[in-house]
Amino acid sequence: MALLSVIRRWHFREEISIREIERRTGLSRNTIRKYLRAGAVEPNKRTGQPNKLSPVNNIADFDNLWRGIAPRSFHRCLIPMTGFAEAEGPDGNRTRSWFTHKDCPLFAQPGMWRNSEEWGPVYSGLMTSPNKAIRPLHDRRPVLVDPAEYETWLNGTLDDVIAFRNRIYLPAAVTMRRADELWLKRKPAPV
Repeated sequence: MALLSVIRRWHFREEISIREIERRTGLSRNTIRKYLRAGAVEPNKRTGQPNKLSPVNNIADFDNLWRGIAPRSFHRCLIPMTGFAEAEGPDGNRTRSWFTHKDCPLFAQPGMWRNSEEWGPVYSGLMTSPNKAIRPLHDRRPVLVDPAEYETWLNGTLDDVIAFRNRIYLPAAVTMRRADELWLKRKPAPV
């Protein structure tokens, strides 16, 4: 199942041709086409249910899907935000914990976009290691970019892009607000 996922991601997200996938994997083009027609990718690790490819996701590692476009500034974008949420609490009863930037009510998450055969334009937000404020809730967090850094993200070098991914945002710059709102709203069981 992992190979199916890789092939679908290469083709639909990275726009790699079937011929190139054939060269990389040694599989026949007919097998590759069969994988591309499949509607699901790897099963979800928690639920075991098949995941669907998503038009929005996160970039935690440039060594895989996004390595090919990361050096090209044309594919970089900014995802505006006023905050982001992380799930907190036991499974089935998780609530949202909201994080905001203390000094900047509107900031951005650096991202990358591309055209997808399946959805049209899709994007992914850059993630990095958590700081002390977020570490108890999650093993990664969005990279945050202040307005003064927008130009560097959008037009900088690959070294600039990697520097954004590797930096740790100071916990003092982030505020956290716990909410009672459930992370996943469950539908009531049919009667």
